Formats: sequence, C-alpha cells, structure tokens
Amino acid sequence: MTKDDIKSHIHDIYGVEISANAINQITNNILKLLEPAKKWQNRPLKNIYAVVFMDVIRYFLKEDENLAEKSVYIATGIDLNGIRDVLGIWVCDNERANFLNVIQKIKARGVDDILITCVDNLKEFTNEIKVVYPKTETQHIVHHVYTGTKPVSPEDNRALMYDLQSVYDAPGEQLALSALDEFYRKWKEKHPRIDISRRDVQASFSNYFKYPKEIRDLLYNISSIKEFSRRFRKIKNKDNFPTDDSLFNILYLVMTNITQKWTDGYKGWEQIYPQLESIFPDRL
Repeated sequence: MTKDDIKSHIHDIYGVEISANAINQITNNILKLLEPAKKWQNRPLKNIYAVVFMDVIRYFLKEDENLAEKSVYIATGIDLNGIRDVLGIWVCDNERANFLNVIQKIKARGVDDILITCVDNLKEFTNEIKVVYPKTETQHIVHHVYTGTKPVSPEDNRALMYDLQSVYDAPGEQLALSALDEFYRKWKEKHPRIDISRRDVQASFSNYFKYPKEIRDLLYNISSIKEFSRRFRKIKNKDNFPTDDSLFNILYLVMTNITQKWTDGYKGWEQIYPQLESIFPDRL
C-alpha cells in the first residue's frame, strides 16, 4: 500500500489522522524485519540438486496508476539427501528473457549441476536451461496437470485427478497411453474446456516412463511442492502491489510459513538415490 492508502484506511477505520512521517517510521521498522529476505535470496546453494521444480506466476503491480504485469519465478529443489528447499523467488518484468537470467543466478550461487528439472511446458524454458545446464533432463508432467485442470468445476476436480493419476501410475508407456485415451473419453465430453493437451502429454511419456516408478512418483506426486504453488497463486486474488519489493516481501513471508513444516526428507529417498546413481553414474 502507498502512504496515502495507509493514511486513508487508518482514518476510515479509527477516525485518527496520522502523519506521513509517522507512517514512514512505522513502515521502515517493518521493513527491517524483512532484511533477512535479501540475504536469503543471495545465500549460497548446494552444488548439485537431484530435482528442481521451476514455476512462473503472473502478478500485477500498480505503476503510475497503470497496471504492469510481472513474472515471478520460483525454484524449489530437492538435494542429494532428499531435503526440500526453495532456491529463490525472482520478481521480473514480463519478458521471457528474464528466465535465462534466473538460471544464471542459480548457477552463480554455486549450483554446478541439476539432474532433472520440472518446468512449464514452454520450449524456450527448456532451451534456456540447456544453455546453463546442458546435461539436465527436463520434465513437463506436473505442469500439464496444474494448468490443464483449471476449467474443471471444484466438485469434479477430485474425481478427475484420481483418473488422471491412473495415467501416470501406469506401469509402462503403452498402458499409460491406453489410460490416457480412456481419460479423454470420460472427461472431454463433460468438460470440453479441459486443456491438458493429449499431444503434449503423450510427447512427454517416453522421457517420463524411462524412470523407475519411485522417481516418477517424486516428479508427479510431491504434495508439498503443489501446496507451495497453490498458496502462491492465492496471493493473485489480493489487491495490486505498488512495488516489486512489496510483492517479493509477501511471497517471502508466505514461503517461510510453508517451509517451516519441511522438517523431514522425502519419504523413500533411500530407494530413489541408488536409482539416480544408476541413471546418472557420471554425475553422482
């Protein structure tokens, strides 16, 4: 909020006039509490991550009475001990070139290698990851699910996700394709606006099903990452933010609230790590 907004709200609610100087002192004291956010954003990272989930969410800022769209990139990683961590939150102008800059910043903070990335299904994102991490394998599975089921009514969402789970839980690619055909027969007629592209999903299968089931479950079923994305997207329902810092600060506070619960490693990591060693023997 701007100082005038704050002044107006306090007057409307309490009938009290407060000076701009007093508001400035109060907000400066609050911002001191957020100084650790900048240190957190620039802290050194692990030199290698097993999986990094990368997401982009659009927000609007009010700049000179005009709305400016911003892209917020969020990277959440799982290290070689199965520990989850948020690598960073970046508020950028709504230009795709900024994604390459984000990847370069991750590299500059000490990440020499990422085995697998899960990203939005944009070819440019995959290409830009390859510029910095040429050996990294990329998956789009999770984002097919996030974006494709938005038009589904809430009362049908649980049943749809259960049926979609059967596609990704199939023991092999051919059985998954059969399950996908059945999924479309059942749901496309009822919800024609479902935007899970059959072609895009099918194109991802050969890469997805080359992994053992435990790794596939890691890429698809990690509930804490999904909760993280849902909580961040809820902030889009709030009023427009006045500055990049105001948006970053509230996202940082939401992030710290969520990650306080991340006290344990990923369940089943003792089975997953040997599989990663077998798949990536020259990198582990």
